[in-house]
Amino acid sequence: MKRIARYQIVSFPNFGFYKNRFDLLLNGRMPRPMLFDYSWYATGHIHQLSIADFQQIVNDVGGIRFLRQHFDKTGNSLKDALTRKYPNLFAVRPIFLLEKTK
Repeated sequence: MKRIARYQIVSFPNFGFYKNRFDLLLNGRMPRPMLFDYSWYATGHIHQLSIADFQQIVNDVGGIRFLRQHFDKTGNSLKDALTRKYPNLFAVRPIFLLEKTK
């Protein structure tokens, strides 16, 4: 995307979402809700990642900067505040607007 377009919009299911962490911790298995109810071996998803993973790879690749980020809004002020403060734990589907810098 970086090679073709100046701006990129990226969204993905956040594997670092707290419910997935608890599911993995308590059951010791890949969380099915994050895999859209597929079994881990039958999903079309190649890589499960968290927001922190995505931010790291964008920084590692270089030549891209974050312009905007949007996280789920629930209408619940406490959940929304937690999502803004700790998006890697509380955002289900983040959306990022990136810009090519080089």
